Amino acid sequence: MRFSKLTLLLILIAVLLNGCHRSTFKQNHGFVLQPGDLLFQDLDCGPLCDAIEKVTTGYQGANFSHVGIVARQL
Repeated sequence: MRFSKLTLLLILIAVLLNGCHRSTFKQNHGFVLQPGDLLFQDLDCGPLCDAIEKVTTGYQGANFSHVGIVARQL
């Protein structure tokens, strides 16, 4: 049975996407985000982020320059 190059390419893409979906998006990390949870991030965006990090306390050696909150979309 011979496959065209397009058919082989589509099969390869389907396999890759299925593998990414299973390993990345369905991985259980032991927690579930809930509305009200705070998310902290260190973005290294230049002088502004450096100034924020200098005046805020980090956690276990990590510096944070941004914070977000989990909200439910209605």
